Amino acid sequence: CIQCPEDDELIVKRVKPFIQSIFDKKENNILLVSHMSTCNAIIKMFNPSRDINDWISLGGLIKIVIKNDQESELHML
Repeated sequence: CIQCPEDDELIVKRVKPFIQSIFDKKENNILLVSHMSTCNAIIKMFNPSRDINDWISLGGLIKIVIKNDQESELHML
């Protein structure tokens, strides 16, 4: 059951296992489509300073390039 509204910690807690399962599959390119707070939770996993409520424009695209466990690049397209 998802609590509404979810706070930042709950969103990250829910999203983290999903993202880990994607990484475990070792695919090269992955397309995710989601809502702003979920996208920000994913970004926060790679950029801890990201706020769950940071604005992403409607229809906006974000590219995350994961170089290794410690390094990633974020591109707002």
